[in-house]
Amino acid sequence: MKYLYLVMALAITGCASTDDESSAKEAAISHPEPAEQVLNVDTLVVDIMTEKLEKNGRSIFCDQPSYIGCYNISRTQCLAELALPHERCLARTNDKTGGLTADNLESHSQYYGACLALEHIMSRIDNLDQVEQISECIGSAEIDPNTAAQSLLQ
Repeated sequence: MKYLYLVMALAITGCASTDDESSAKEAAISHPEPAEQVLNVDTLVVDIMTEKLEKNGRSIFCDQPSYIGCYNISRTQCLAELALPHERCLARTNDKTGGLTADNLESHSQYYGACLALEHIMSRIDNLDQVEQISECIGSAEIDPNTAAQSLLQ
C-alpha cells in the first residue's frame, strides 16, 4: 500500500524546479513538505477507495468465476442479489470501523467482505442444504486478488 501512496504522490505533486528565489518561495508555499504530502495522499487514497467501494464493492465478488460458480449464478444475477446486502454492509462496516481511514484500510475491507459474503449466504437460508454446499464451495474457492483489484478500481 505504501508503494501506491508513493506512486500517487509522485503523480500528483510532479517535479518542480525553480530558477529564482521568488519562484522557490512560491513552490515551497504551494508544495507542502513530504510529511504533509503523505497525509494529503492518504486522504486522497481514502476518498477514492471509499468512492470505489461504494460503487464497485459487489463486483469484487461477482467478477470472480469461482464465487459465482459456487452459487451457480451469472454475474448480473450476483450483482442484483448483492444490491441490498451491499448497502447494509457498507453501513455496518462504517459503523463498526468508524469509516474507512488509512490506518484501518485492511480491517475495514475484511469486515466489509465478510459481511457481504455472509449476507449473500444468509439470503439462501430457506434451503439449508444449499447454504452448506455454498459455504463449503466458497471456503475452498480461489479468489484472484488481481481480478478483485481490477473490479474495485474500474
